[in-house]
Amino acid sequence: MNSLSRTIGLPHLISDYDSLNRNRAKPPKTVNKFTKKCSSCAMAKTQPMACILMCEVFAMSQCINSLMELTAIPAISKMQLKPILQIYNQLTPILANNADEPFFKKSSDELNELTQCIEERALRLVQTNAQLIHENKKTGDHEARLTALFENMSNGIAVYRFIDDANDFIITDLNKAAERIENINRKEVIGQKLSSVFPFSAQAGLHDVLKRVSETGLTETHTMAIQTENHISQWRENYVCKLPNGEVAVVFNDVTHRKNAEMTLQLTQFSVNHCADSLYWISADGHIKYVNDSSCKFLGYSREKLLTLTVADIDALYSAESWVFHWQTLKEKGAINLETIYRTQQGKQISVDISANYLLFEGEEYYCGFVRDISERKALQTELERQAQLDYLTGIANRRYFMAQAEMELARTARYGGALSVFMLDIDHFKQVNDNHGHTAGDRVLERVGGIFADFLRETDIPGRLGGEEFAVLLPETGLEKAVEVAERLRSYIAESPIFFESGALPLSISVSIGVTTLQDHNGNINDLLNRADQALYRAKSAGRNRVCK
Repeated sequence: MNSLSRTIGLPHLISDYDSLNRNRAKPPKTVNKFTKKCSSCAMAKTQPMACILMCEVFAMSQCINSLMELTAIPAISKMQLKPILQIYNQLTPILANNADEPFFKKSSDELNELTQCIEERALRLVQTNAQLIHENKKTGDHEARLTALFENMSNGIAVYRFIDDANDFIITDLNKAAERIENINRKEVIGQKLSSVFPFSAQAGLHDVLKRVSETGLTETHTMAIQTENHISQWRENYVCKLPNGEVAVVFNDVTHRKNAEMTLQLTQFSVNHCADSLYWISADGHIKYVNDSSCKFLGYSREKLLTLTVADIDALYSAESWVFHWQTLKEKGAINLETIYRTQQGKQISVDISANYLLFEGEEYYCGFVRDISERKALQTELERQAQLDYLTGIANRRYFMAQAEMELARTARYGGALSVFMLDIDHFKQVNDNHGHTAGDRVLERVGGIFADFLRETDIPGRLGGEEFAVLLPETGLEKAVEVAERLRSYIAESPIFFESGALPLSISVSIGVTTLQDHNGNINDLLNRADQALYRAKSAGRNRVCK
């Protein structure tokens, strides 16, 4: 551009040349300055001003030709090119009039053609320059957008350059998000080694990924855990790619919150599937929507099969109609507890306890039920109830349970009518059995009498041990004469059935005395009935024992 700058200043030389021709004076200082450079030129000595002009025109011509031949034209405005055209227009008549030198022997037409050519070239330069300015502006806008995108992305971006001799990477750039995520200052870390700024990178595998992408050019994704003292504190998700200039860029996110949520979800899912209780999600219409692994093992169905069933298919106590009422109750209360019976695929019925909750999830209503197998508990409960109701030694009803059953039978008889009899039974000389043979033998006698009751009486009859060696038997739908007949057969059976001992001792024969009575007044109570039977028993004992009295 130096020649162009000199050319733009050429009008001053032209003005000096015109003044020289008019005044025929010594060349001005400007001319003298140039003639010193051309001391070996003959023209400089005879026609110094013409020599200077020729040199300037030649320089200008080279500049213009260079501009016209450039394939990548610099950004020059139209205002900068305009003076060049003006200079050529001013030089045209000077060159045409100066016929003394061969360099200037150009015809007027040739000079006009040259001027027109330059003007056309200049116009093309202006047009091309305008296009370049527009393209440069577009490029600048594009770069500005990329820069803004780089700086304002929510993802962190880090750029690295590999160093062969150190087998490490140098950090060449970071964006604002990277500073925020990693809590670093880019001014302090740019130019630093990766291993120094992020010492965990090798252990987390980031260094290997960067090197592999740098060598192959293949993009990779990489999730890494940042560990501190054997504890995973943070997670990063990286997208690694190679740039055209050979550097490697990493676009990354802090996914700690998401990974923790995923791990929590996995732990929850694992816990749900491996807990002892079964879990069911059931829709409002009673269809099973979700089950855990325990549900499948408990009922013997595959998960796929269970998800095709309804509550009525697995619950022995709920029909499709009763489910509607059950669902409404749950929806009103929000949560309920109940016991029911589930059917397995093999048809086995199992007692279960259900803790049911009403849930509204993403606009859908659900019954969420935790189901626990309580069959062992129910069996234990039944056994405890049986033990609470039965005499521990004889296995028949104890006094309290017998009285409760007697009251129920008395109430039923009073309501529906019919006969009801009872007899009292006492083992004769039982004290002598304990005294002569020991309490173990006495217990064996009581056990045997209780066993005879179970074998001899009807299922509807209710025997009970009232205490010691005293027993009572309730005979529903039985009149007095029939009751006496049963009592007599029982007395005879006991007298004829010796009691054997495991110790090998000699068998022991016993007898019983029985007092029988029947219900006469439906408004009476069980104590009155037992008192009359006890009076009959006293008469049997007084009459010599081993007999039945009424």
